[in-house]
Amino acid sequence: MPQKSGFFDTTADDPRDYPAREFAEYFARFVGNGIFSGGTKLKVSATGTNANVKIEIGFGWINGYLYSVYDEALTLTVQPATNADRIDRVILRLDTSTPVRAIRAMVLQGNPAATPVVPAITRSGDVYDLSLAQILVKANTSVVLPENITDERLNSAVCGVVTGLIQQADTTAIFNQFQAWLNTKTAEYQAEWRAFLESVQDEGFATTQYVDNRVLTGGYGATTNSANAYSVTLIPAPTALVAGLRATVRINAANTGVATLNVNGLGAKSILKSNGTVLTSGYLKVNSVYSLVYNGTNFILQGEGGEYGTAVAAEVLAPKTIGTEIGIVTGTMPDRGAGGTVIPGTADQVKAAGYYNSAITIKGDPNLIASNIKKNVPLYGLVGTAAMEFEPGDFSIYTRSTYTGQSNSSMRMVGGVTPSIGGTYRVSFHMTRNGGVSAWSEARIYVNGVPRGTLRTVVNTTYTEDITIKAGEEIQFWIRSGNAENYVYVQNVTLSVLYSQTERST
Repeated sequence: MPQKSGFFDTTADDPRDYPAREFAEYFARFVGNGIFSGGTKLKVSATGTNANVKIEIGFGWINGYLYSVYDEALTLTVQPATNADRIDRVILRLDTSTPVRAIRAMVLQGNPAATPVVPAITRSGDVYDLSLAQILVKANTSVVLPENITDERLNSAVCGVVTGLIQQADTTAIFNQFQAWLNTKTAEYQAEWRAFLESVQDEGFATTQYVDNRVLTGGYGATTNSANAYSVTLIPAPTALVAGLRATVRINAANTGVATLNVNGLGAKSILKSNGTVLTSGYLKVNSVYSLVYNGTNFILQGEGGEYGTAVAAEVLAPKTIGTEIGIVTGTMPDRGAGGTVIPGTADQVKAAGYYNSAITIKGDPNLIASNIKKNVPLYGLVGTAAMEFEPGDFSIYTRSTYTGQSNSSMRMVGGVTPSIGGTYRVSFHMTRNGGVSAWSEARIYVNGVPRGTLRTVVNTTYTEDITIKAGEEIQFWIRSGNAENYVYVQNVTLSVLYSQTERST
């Protein structure tokens, strides 16, 4: 049956129990939603020195349920923004669901954006919100400034003031008019304040923005360490690790490997070189001062001065020095002076390792070819192909008494000899002529049918000349005469070579 009424006395035969929800509905008919009294009641404020806001003592009323902050102001923490501004709301949230059944003050967080939007309040189901204030949370700072808080208590669309029974006063128009005036005056006062600060900026005054930036741009401190885990307490102290936070630290002990830094107990983060690589042993020197910037993930060392190469002391000329990741290193490579000339011999010649200030010349010889090296003998990587050869001399290795023949028009061969070994042979022969008719006569040495010796024309004469052949070539004797009846004789043919021996008798 969709009807009810109350409130009535209970009897033994007819008990009447009423839940708190029905009492709330009853009182909601008389008292509208909002805060009581206004003024500073449930006002949201900030000191401008940290990320906290506080709600002053006061009473609120939502749909027949009472809320209060009593004895002392209630403190809420606002989470810092990262890389963009954000608008949050401080709200009173009524939640009538069985697990909650309470009104609680909380920070309703918005979304970071270049142009941030205020988050919407909820008024459906078991949840009903009143908004006490808006907070502009600036990017990259952990401090809430008083001027970034917008009071919404007088805006009856989101909160309002309880003025009496049945209905709350509609203060929306008053609130909007006041807010417009406040915004105008705030802009004027801020402009005047900035002008004042610019006029006295060199006289020792510090603004809250300067303090915020001072925290962001870094404090100084000496580290303590447990092995490669370093800790430091910076002054001024950051309240959160945000991208761009700078820290200047004096290292109390050299690192022995990959290292981390924990700033003001906000969590250990890796220390990386400017190129993004981890530290090597000894990179951080004891009592040296380093500047680091937090990139949102790690602390990056600043002022590294660029990349280093891979040279080590043995690869640098002594006593020159080179900058490395672990500092200045003195070279150990010896200076050997001029390179000089190396003439090959029968033994190895070692040029000591080091630096030579001029070229090293290894002498060569155009005669160093395989055909000039004894066959099958290796020399500097070449294997010889030259067979044994004779040189001309007086040691006879071949004799022939006579070659004879006739010819009256052209040269013809009358004999020849083919040595098995190449070389230069001393060839000797005696030319004569026989016949009844007087005519001219000629003789000449050929090699394989090609004239090689001098044309001889005087008979009864002994001729000697050196003829060079290759192994297997034939030394030939060719003749002709001016008359076919004449014979030309090549007599006493000898081939002689250079040969020496020593004899002894016993």
